[in-house]
Amino acid sequence: MELKEDKWSVASGEKGGARIIYRYRSSIAENVVKNDYSTMIVISWDFDGSNSNGLPYGEINDRQQLLEGQLDWLDDPEYSYLTQVVTGNGRKEWLWYVKDCGVWMEKLNESLSKQPVFPIAIDFYDEPEWETYSRFVAWAPKI
Repeated sequence: MELKEDKWSVASGEKGGARIIYRYRSSIAENVVKNDYSTMIVISWDFDGSNSNGLPYGEINDRQQLLEGQLDWLDDPEYSYLTQVVTGNGRKEWLWYVKDCGVWMEKLNESLSKQPVFPIAIDFYDEPEWETYSRFVAWAPKI
């Protein structure tokens, strides 16, 4: 039996007059047991987007891309799945579903140890059924 592969999509919308860009996994491989990745971790980066319609620009955009590049390798079934990247209205968020928070945080810190400090916040949510992801994927085609 062939498994359905992960697919990524992009959508855009508007909130408070500012553009929002959503990059998200529009499907997850059928063999992923969501309950094995029961913690949703949200990494957020607030920035001044008042001169760029709420979107990152210049050095801010470059540093956000650097951060994401440093974390790409964690998007692996051994550790976690990155499911959404939401950008706009002066904020960028990366939403991950993680297998083991302790191991994931060690790997995150290891990845960032040689970089200047990033102005990020990290929040943890218990989501064994991936409710946030499921609601978003159901909503996204309506954007």
